[in-house]
Amino acid sequence: MKKLGLCLLLLLVLPIHVSAQTYDYNSKLFQRIVNQLSMQGHKEHDLATCTVKQQYYKEVLDMLNKGKSEEEILNYYVEQLGEQALVVPQKSGFSLTAWIVPIAIFMFGIFVIYRTVRRREGN
Repeated sequence: MKKLGLCLLLLLVLPIHVSAQTYDYNSKLFQRIVNQLSMQGHKEHDLATCTVKQQYYKEVLDMLNKGKSEEEILNYYVEQLGEQALVVPQKSGFSLTAWIVPIAIFMFGIFVIYRTVRRREGN
């Protein structure tokens, strides 16, 4: 019983430090998110002079500090602007087809050229 009382006393006496995580422009998570956004063609512009890029940075920072996850933030921009909001399109649905079809056509072309060359060498 004395141990329980001592534990309770320590809990009351010791300061409890609870704080929500805050993010800034240097946070790794913040940087990872903004590096995935195209920012309507303003990604490579200077932050000090580009108001569009400043707006994106502020929005992402606000969403992070409100507790939104990386996925929620990226989905927000995709819902607002479509796939072009991202530097690299998502690998699902039609976007997955857009990734696979050019590679498949290229591989098929190499196969056709290879077979044509082999047939001509045989004759």
